[in-house]
Amino acid sequence: MNLGVLDGFRTVSIYLVESAYPLRIHMRIGGVPAHATSTGKILLAALPPEELARRLAGRRLTSLTGRTIKSRSGLQAELRRVRDRGTPSTTRSAAWGSAAWGHPSAITAG
Repeated sequence: MNLGVLDGFRTVSIYLVESAYPLRIHMRIGGVPAHATSTGKILLAALPPEELARRLAGRRLTSLTGRTIKSRSGLQAELRRVRDRGTPSTTRSAAWGSAAWGHPSAITAG
């Protein structure tokens, strides 16, 4: 499990729980481009349109694998799908052989 937040246009992992199973993905606390992760896609999809446009302004979408979204139109289409479904999925866009599902969680101070 990975809990992440947006820092500019990066998804920063702030809490990780590794699987107890032998086959697992090693993750580190730190950041990766938001458009390449399921966590990043759910966070980007939740932004107001003007805030998303501000964060995208002048940004080049870097490719981490051959399946990473590289175009603004592709990212916009994926974010629409995320908003419609309520959850994103990522297959080999951040690391070869990986797959992930994102789920939004709200933390409120009370």
